[in-house]
Amino acid sequence: MNRTRVMIVDDHQVVRAGLRTMINGQPDLAVIAEAGSGREAMDQLRQHTVDVLLLDLSLPDVSGLDVLKHAKAHYESVGVLILSAFPEAQYGLNVLRGRSSGTSVRLPDSVSSPLPGTEITADFDDKGKLTGSAGCNTYNATYTTEGAKITIADVSATEMACDGPDGVMEQEQAYLEALPLAAGYRVEGSRLSLLKADGTYVATYERTP
Repeated sequence: MNRTRVMIVDDHQVVRAGLRTMINGQPDLAVIAEAGSGREAMDQLRQHTVDVLLLDLSLPDVSGLDVLKHAKAHYESVGVLILSAFPEAQYGLNVLRGRSSGTSVRLPDSVSSPLPGTEITADFDDKGKLTGSAGCNTYNATYTTEGAKITIADVSATEMACDGPDGVMEQEQAYLEALPLAAGYRVEGSRLSLLKADGTYVATYERTP
């Protein structure tokens, strides 16, 4: 049986030891490397073939977010699981910032996914600006967060008319009208979901490298 190769990155040796014991007790998992700092993690990634990276965001030298960006930029096949004592809401958008554009977007009602040949993206910067492609035109908006709450406002887009595919302009309108409905967000692995106040989905994105 091929075992999934796991690397643990945490600055607490006791935490690493506990995770190592738990993981190595599974027949299909094996810890092949450990690191107690961000620089050590980057060095270990160069030396080992890793399937899954267990990553603490709070490290003594290089930020865990920087390690995440490095891993996704240079080792695209590596899956990353975030370890942190901080609430997900505090780090969720920071994990995705600058990396949250994607081609998989779930939209409400009449639009279930991007039309073939179109791409819907969302890029959140660290200054409260949201930009991307709505499938045809590019758009801009502002956003603010408080805990797991998000407010998206001032949505505007270029006004280029696209010839196709059929329905692209309707898809774009539905997406742009849906964005201000977002009242909260949830991060699950590489997936970012925008949610209405009642918990139903506004849009779901898959992060791309």
